[in-house]
Amino acid sequence: MNNNINKIKNYISGGEEKIVLVNIVNEKVSLFYKLLIQKISNDNKIRTNYVEDSNESFSKNATDLFLERQTYILETTTQSKVEKIQLLKDESKKIFLFVPYSIFKKNSSGSDKNINAYDFKKDMSAYINERPDLKKISSEDKFRFLETLKEMPHLFFSEIDKIRINYADNYINNVDDVSLIGQLRQGVYKMKRNFSIKELSSLYNLIKKEIILKKFNF
Repeated sequence: MNNNINKIKNYISGGEEKIVLVNIVNEKVSLFYKLLIQKISNDNKIRTNYVEDSNESFSKNATDLFLERQTYILETTTQSKVEKIQLLKDESKKIFLFVPYSIFKKNSSGSDKNINAYDFKKDMSAYINERPDLKKISSEDKFRFLETLKEMPHLFFSEIDKIRINYADNYINNVDDVSLIGQLRQGVYKMKRNFSIKELSSLYNLIKKEIILKKFNF
């Protein structure tokens, strides 16, 4: 499946394109793709650099002495900047250039390597379904999660971290949590009254369970 995620992976891992264009939909969608590019770069142990459009030093044809692959994220609103960057000869630079849709369309004729950011909903769905560390999440929870984040794509990765924690092995969600918290508090109280060094580990575990339940249910 040649979704935008695979396009990013292929380009970062060795694609021959000079640059990859990403059309600007709005600030929230752009942030989603910038974080997605950074995540995939990190997975490949490649550093990500955010470069200001006015940074002329980037446009020089100086080649990295050690040819270390790096990802660069830029934005521009001018066609001349796109053309200038396309002249770069440093293949170690993996450049993602965010541009208005008019420039994106003009430079995407005959190319399927660029990233159409209007597909961000499909890419969010693909990401959450492809990640091995998110396999525990139920289909129902995935659907609710994606429906909620459709209007807030800039929060996608921070919310992914939260839902991953919720599905951690020590997360308890199959009981009456309010009742269980009461039971845990009673156990903590009894242990404190009859405290001994031998019970220290058990006391710590009870307090830890209570904190986890309160954190995710209130």
